[in-house]
This record gives sequence, structure tokens and C-alpha cells, in this order.
Amino acid sequence: MTAVVRGTAGAPGLTLGRIVRLEGPGGQPRVDVDRSGNPGERLATAQAQVAAHLEDLAAELRAEGKADEAAIFDAQALLASDRALADQAAHIFADERVPLDEAVTRVAGRIAASLAEVDDAYLQARAADVQAIGRQIAAVLQGISLDVGASVPAGAIVVAADLTPAELMLLRNRRAAGVVTASGSITSHVAILARALGLPALVGIGESWRDIRDGARALLDATGGTLLVDPTPDESGAFQVRVD
Repeated sequence: MTAVVRGTAGAPGLTLGRIVRLEGPGGQPRVDVDRSGNPGERLATAQAQVAAHLEDLAAELRAEGKADEAAIFDAQALLASDRALADQAAHIFADERVPLDEAVTRVAGRIAASLAEVDDAYLQARAADVQAIGRQIAAVLQGISLDVGASVPAGAIVVAADLTPAELMLLRNRRAAGVVTASGSITSHVAILARALGLPALVGIGESWRDIRDGARALLDATGGTLLVDPTPDESGAFQVRVD
């Protein structure tokens, strides 16, 4: 039986393919990391790695003539290098005796929460950027690869709780057909970037993302704000006509 999932049209477009679920960084490839070094140096190294990754993505967009979208990554690279974030994380690490990656996540979460409380849609949307930076720095500290798209086949419709702008770029480069996220809005950087890249994106589907089966066939109407999972042959045929 066809399941109809509704959300917000983050970036318009029609596409069909198989669902690939991204469950979070736990399933990403890992590399060995040295956790015995000076915490401050480890954190500085992780920040530099994330900043360089974001600067590379900015350069890629500028080469494509997308200067406005490149500015998203320029700003995030500056945030990734922010000394205040490092200092706060170092204090939590020392005072509360938690792992360094958890300290970074906590700081990012606190900053994001304060932004989310501001009565301004733009600043509320930027809270997600802060969370994204914290998540990426924490991932590097854990030895988790930043290449989220490594296991995603071309033509996949990617379903996730959330995506960072950097993850969206990597999925585009892996030729994903479209993305669907539980969170997000039309003003989020992920939605703005998806529109610039021409990648269909359905955002804000909420907890229904948990019920979408990995590997299921799906029809994504990101213009109309719907995802049809396990469509009938007739539904697939009619949708294919629209795509063509």
C-alpha cells in the first residue's frame, strides 16, 4: 500500500528512485585518531580540518558561478575556526570531565538554543548552522569521515533526520536524485543550497521519516510537497509521465 508523506517544498523538482536512509554519523567510515594528545591541540586540529573542508566546498561553488551560495560555507568556515567555541568546549571538557567531542556538541547546542529562541526566522534558521559545525567538529574528533555520501548510490532519494549544507553538497556530487529531511524549512541553508543546485528537497516531514523503509521505491514531488513510498504501478507510470 502506498504511503504518502507530506512536508514543505524546500527545493522544487520531481524525481523517482530508491530510498537510502542516513541514520547519523555512527554509520560513517572511521579512521584511527590519537586521543592521548593535548585536548587544546586536538580541538584546534579538528577545527582546522572542518574549516578547510568547508573552504573547499566554497571554492567548488564559486567555480560553478554560485558566489552567494559559496558565502554560506565561507561563513561556516569562520564559525568552525571560532576561538570562543574552542574555549567554551575546553572549559566543559575540564570542568565536567566529558569527552572532548561531547563538549563541542554541548557548546554548539547551547549557542543554537539561544538563537532558536530569538523572534527572528533568519536567526532561528542559523541555529541549524551552529549545530552543523558542532556535529562536524565532533565527528572529526571521533575519527568519523566527513564524506557522508560515500555509501550513497547515484539516483538515490536520501532520507535523514537532518542534513548539513556540506552533506548536501557531497550528496549532490554523488548524484543523489533528491533529499528528504525530518527538520528544516524553506529559509534553511540546506533548502537555499538545494534550490541553487537544482536538487529536489522535501523538508520538515517530522517523525514520519522514521517509518520510511530503506531500499523502498519512492516518488518525490518536492514541488507539491509529497513523497510517495511503495507506489503502485499505475502511480509510478503516471509520475514518470510528469517527470518526462
